[in-house]
Amino acid sequence: MKILTGFILGLLFASALWYCLPHVHRYFPDLPVPNLQKPSTYSHQPEGKVLQSLDNITGDEFRSTEGNGAVLYQLKGKCKLTLNIFGESYKEEISFYLHQGKILSAFETSYSYPNGGFYAEAKTEESFETQQHYLKIMNPVNRRTMTLFEEIASQFKPKFIKAC
Repeated sequence: MKILTGFILGLLFASALWYCLPHVHRYFPDLPVPNLQKPSTYSHQPEGKVLQSLDNITGDEFRSTEGNGAVLYQLKGKCKLTLNIFGESYKEEISFYLHQGKILSAFETSYSYPNGGFYAEAKTEESFETQQHYLKIMNPVNRRTMTLFEEIASQFKPKFIKAC
């Protein structure tokens, strides 16, 4: 009888967890959620057709000593907006995938320059050696994520954002 009761309680607990897990992000927006996608999904690399490119995005959150830039790409069935922020000893990249004005996915990667960013690496394409600090998967329905996207997107021509 104890085994049967334990089995039934286990099934009930597993069912409740399966039902509630997709809704947990509303109450805990920064809770890390397991990633079921391939790691290559999270790439800031250029892709698709460039719709618009901007240098020096305005806003306190995007200020840096070495500048910043954002690019809006047209992909098949969606768009990608990528922001690069350069500092003296770091680099941050934020990418948003969007469709019809809604964020499908967003992620941020932070890098540092281990040598302080003062010496270019010989025989490499990159100016400085970079070391990845973290990859943060951003919740697309989180208020902070949406506000960040809106601040960046507002600086692009509205016709390009609407085309996405």
